[in-house]
Amino acid sequence: MVRSPAALDRLEDVVPLLLDDRRLEVWFAVDPGSRFSGRLRERLCAAGALLLSWEKVDQYEFDLVVAASENSDLARLHGPIVLLPHGAGYHRRSPGNPKWPSGLSATALIRNGRVVPRTIVVASDDQLEVMRSVDPRLLPRALVAGDPCLDRLRMSLPHRELHRHAFRADSRRLILICSTWGPFSLYGHRPELAEQLVTCLPADEYRVVLTLHPNVWERHGRFQINAWLRRAVAAGLIVIPAAGDWRPAVLAADLVVSDHGSLTFYSAAIGLPTLVATDGGKEVMPGSPMADLLARLPRLTNNHRQEVANAPLPNLDTAVRTPTKNVLSAHLYTLLNLPGLQHTPAPAAVPAPDIEVPSPLHFQVKLISVRQQQHGSAEVTLERTTASWQCGRSFLTASEDCTDLTVLERAGAIYTDRRFPTPTAASDHARRLLRTYPGARIAIVALDEDHVAFAVKENIHSARTTVPVSATAAAVHWWSTVPLAERPTRIQLHAGALAGTVVIESPSEA
Repeated sequence: MVRSPAALDRLEDVVPLLLDDRRLEVWFAVDPGSRFSGRLRERLCAAGALLLSWEKVDQYEFDLVVAASENSDLARLHGPIVLLPHGAGYHRRSPGNPKWPSGLSATALIRNGRVVPRTIVVASDDQLEVMRSVDPRLLPRALVAGDPCLDRLRMSLPHRELHRHAFRADSRRLILICSTWGPFSLYGHRPELAEQLVTCLPADEYRVVLTLHPNVWERHGRFQINAWLRRAVAAGLIVIPAAGDWRPAVLAADLVVSDHGSLTFYSAAIGLPTLVATDGGKEVMPGSPMADLLARLPRLTNNHRQEVANAPLPNLDTAVRTPTKNVLSAHLYTLLNLPGLQHTPAPAAVPAPDIEVPSPLHFQVKLISVRQQQHGSAEVTLERTTASWQCGRSFLTASEDCTDLTVLERAGAIYTDRRFPTPTAASDHARRLLRTYPGARIAIVALDEDHVAFAVKENIHSARTTVPVSATAAAVHWWSTVPLAERPTRIQLHAGALAGTVVIESPSEA
């Protein structure tokens, strides 16, 4: 039984325990009563799942019912009901009745003095006291069975480098921003934070990823969310899509910035440094494990760059721990009145994602150091952020494809990755860019993978390069500011994880 995207995510960690068994057939029913359930049928149909009508579900007798939300009318489901938490425990106040934790509403779980679920699964013993505080009659139905989601994360840690490669974070630190839903969430309380982080951190040292709770996407829609995040994405923010899996980003992360959502618990549990951007306020149940965790974690205030830089490296224990799935699997088969499988299916490792990593369309470039060397060489260290404003002695470089015309008009260097078939065509386009954007000092275009042409005023030069065109533009802009007699012909460029060489060739008459 599925009511929300978050509930479906949790069920997807448990259903594989049953799918391998030829004695069983798994059906799904979607309760349409939630405002967040809109696209669940579409998602399940796309996966090829068998669906039952919610209106007719009370006409069937099931051997087992598995649910991850107590808000549905569970009494309509005929069969032994196993209720899973749809997050990392019961720590958030129920929106319907704030005196109870979300997921354990007494009015939903007890009907006519009878506890409706046959089993209420909890991850650990400390959740039993939470159940007792709601209603002592729930305790006999409790099963301490661990957390399948956490098991899967821990067992997938040996694939960490695969996930980092998918996010193109191999030599960079990956910062993951996680938000639950509602006004007290990170995105609800600090919606500007993702853009602030992605524009203030050095682009060649960090990747910044944002994952939003499914309810945020359902509440506002992809069209609206993408519009709100447009500037941040143009600056390099990677956004986990609406139906995308957040777990690869957790496995790839070096630092998590979060709130009172379950991802805070999972991140800390696998050894990731975690900064709290907002603590959930009155939504968090006092005395809950989440409240205790939030009290111990450091805060992200407004000194973003320094606090991120000072965060420790991850302390990830990659040893595969004994999963707790056996407890839950054995219980499910007991309810089914069947002997369990000889070999309980092992949780599959989280697959590496096919994720879009946007290339920033503008950079603010700051010269860190220059060391002139003999024989016409120089070693230049730059720092590039994706802020769209100039500060101090920095300058802007911008892609011709940048949609913010004010950035293009203020940029000191305009570049394009579009390749031109001949040097003459490239030279003509570089001159055209300078005429279009007279505030720019240089314009640079690609000839092929290793060669560029660039215009300084009306003079055309060429260069061989081993770094992307955007970084070559920054190096050539610096080169153009050096007095003519002192200009090097070979530039060793360093910018965070980026390093390479730009060799200036003779001016062209093209």
